[in-house]
Amino acid sequence: MDYASNTKLLSFFIEKHLTFLTLKDILNLFSTSKTIYRLQTAFPFLLYIGHRCTDYSHPYSKGIRRYFKKLLLRYKNEVSEKIIMQDKILKALETKYVLSRNAILNSSGKYKFQGWENPYTYMRGEDWTVQDWGSHPPKKICFVTSSVQNTLHCDVPVERFLVPGETVQGLMERASFKGGCYISRRWDSIATGEASLMVYDTEGNELFKQTVKVSNEDMPLPRRGLVANYKKIEICFKPSEFKDKIIKFFRLAISGRDEESREGWHGARFCDAYIRCYYNDIEGIPSDLDISRKVDRKLTLEEETKKKKALEEQRKKKQFPKYPKKKIYFEAADF
Repeated sequence: MDYASNTKLLSFFIEKHLTFLTLKDILNLFSTSKTIYRLQTAFPFLLYIGHRCTDYSHPYSKGIRRYFKKLLLRYKNEVSEKIIMQDKILKALETKYVLSRNAILNSSGKYKFQGWENPYTYMRGEDWTVQDWGSHPPKKICFVTSSVQNTLHCDVPVERFLVPGETVQGLMERASFKGGCYISRRWDSIATGEASLMVYDTEGNELFKQTVKVSNEDMPLPRRGLVANYKKIEICFKPSEFKDKIIKFFRLAISGRDEESREGWHGARFCDAYIRCYYNDIEGIPSDLDISRKVDRKLTLEEETKKKKALEEQRKKKQFPKYPKKKIYFEAADF
C-alpha cells in the first residue's frame, strides 16, 4: 500500500473514531505527518471538537475549549469556500461557545475577593486569603482557607447568560447549567473542603442544591516536583425539571478548613471556579456573536461592586430611615 493510501486510511480512522479518542491521542496522531496535521481544519474534526466542548453531558475541559477556538479561527480565515450548511453549523457552534463562557469573572482570586461574598467574618481575618502558589497548573492563584470553617460564595444572575432575542423562559426550556471548581491542598497539611451549587427563584426560594465534599484522602499527596495535587468538582443543573419556576440567580459556594488547626492558611485551596450555560437547541438565537470578543473582567467587577454598594445603601436607608432632628426650646421657668 502506497503513502497516499495509508494517509487516506488514517484520515478515515481519525474521522470515524473521534469519539473514542482523547485530545492527547488525537494530537499525537496529528504529529505523524503534515498531511494528517492538515486534518485539524477539516470540517468533520472541527465539528466534533465544537460539539464536545459545548455539550453539557461532557465534563468541562479548558484545553478542548481553547483548542476549538484556535481551530475555528483558523478555519474561518483559511477556508474560503464553505457550503451553506457548513457555514450555518459553524455559526451555531460559535454562538454556543460564546454562551458557555464562564460567568464567574474572578474564578481564582486574580482580583482578590471581588465578586465574592463573606471572605472575612471573624476579627482575626483568618477565614480566607489569596495565595499565588499551590493551585493546579497552569493556574497559580487560588483561594485558601484556614483553620476556621467558613463559606465563600459567588452569585450569578440568570440575565448574564442572555443574548439579544433570548428570554429567561426560553433559556430555562433549552439550556442546562454546570458549576464547579478545582480543589487541592498543601503537601504538608491535612485539609477538607466542599463546593455547592444552589439555584434560587424570583421569590428567593431555593430550588436546587447539591454539595460535593472532598476529604483529605481524595486530595492525595502531589507527585514529586509538584506543589499540590487537585481534584475537580462539577455539578449539573437541568432547569427542565422545574418547569413552573423562573430562575433568578445561581450561587456557587466553597468551604473548607485545615483539619490540623494550624495558625495561618494551610487549609483547602480552590481555583478555576465556574458557572456555565450549555444550550441544547440554539435555533432562533442571533449568530453574529464574535468568538474572539473578550470581556474586561476587571472593569466589569468594579461596576458590579459599585452597583452592589448602591443597592446595599438603599436597603439600609429603608431599614433605618434618617429623620430630621427637632430643635428643642427651653423656657426660663424650666430651670
